[in-house]
Amino acid sequence: MIKNYTFTSKAIFALLCAICASVNFASAQIDLSHLQKQHAIELSPVTPGVRYLYETPVSRKSTFEFTGGMDASLIFAYSKSSVKINEERIEEKERRFQLYLTPNIGLAYKFYYNMDKRVEAGKNVDNNAGNYFGLRMINGLEGWTTEKVKTEAYKMERQGFSKNYIGFASAVWGMNRNLGKNFVFNFEVGPGNVFGEDRESEFSLRLNTGFKKVF
Repeated sequence: MIKNYTFTSKAIFALLCAICASVNFASAQIDLSHLQKQHAIELSPVTPGVRYLYETPVSRKSTFEFTGGMDASLIFAYSKSSVKINEERIEEKERRFQLYLTPNIGLAYKFYYNMDKRVEAGKNVDNNAGNYFGLRMINGLEGWTTEKVKTEAYKMERQGFSKNYIGFASAVWGMNRNLGKNFVFNFEVGPGNVFGEDRESEFSLRLNTGFKKVF
């Protein structure tokens, strides 16, 4: 079952690449209007990470975005469970700490729906400063992991590098706003799905706030 999700994620990623190539070729003569090609470095404090972004128009109102970088995930968990020992049930408390440093690459398709209105209103649309709907796909490795588990009966610590595949796909709504001197604020949110080699597929919410420096 898990392998099927891995195959599906790779198929989606390949499909996005194919669409990017075909749409870019088909729209070569289209007026790209207010959208701009850009290279940027983004820092994200909410979902901690640093990444390189390359965004290029593929039609008058849409772009494809390639990303590559490193994200950090920090998990604290506390749980209780009941264990039966010698006909007696004993409540066991578990504290879990997990840290992941995850290298990843991604593709996104963005449709900017309000650029013309912003221009008509005299607003700054440099660096693709507008609102958009989109699809985002992220592929990566679990990467460097640190895990600590503690109960009343035992302790466990584990560190290492995991090559296990992990993927994320989501539909998103987002916005870019200029902060001056080619600095851009980005906000993005939307429902998604997380899957990987050692985990079942599960619902997830993408919530990203980033600050980009455009070059």
